[in-house]
Amino acid sequence: MRFLLPAASHANSEIQFMGENPIILIARISVKQGLVEEYLEIAEEVDNETQKLEPGMIFHNFDSDPDNELAFTW
Repeated sequence: MRFLLPAASHANSEIQFMGENPIILIARISVKQGLVEEYLEIAEEVDNETQKLEPGMIFHNFDSDPDNELAFTW
C-alpha cells in the first residue's frame, strides 16, 4: 500500500497556530521489501512540505530503525 500525503490545505488560510494546544504525533511505518528507496524519496518530499507548512512546529524528526531496515518513525 502506498500513501501520498496531500499538501496542507491551510497554508494560505486565516488559521493561526499559536501552540495553545500542543500535540505529539508519532507515526511508525513499515515499508515493503524493495520499496525503501521509493519511500525515502516520498518521505523527503513530505518532510520538506511539513517543515514549510507547520509554522508552530517545535520539533520534527524522521528516523530509521537501526535494527530493521524496513522500519521508520516520524
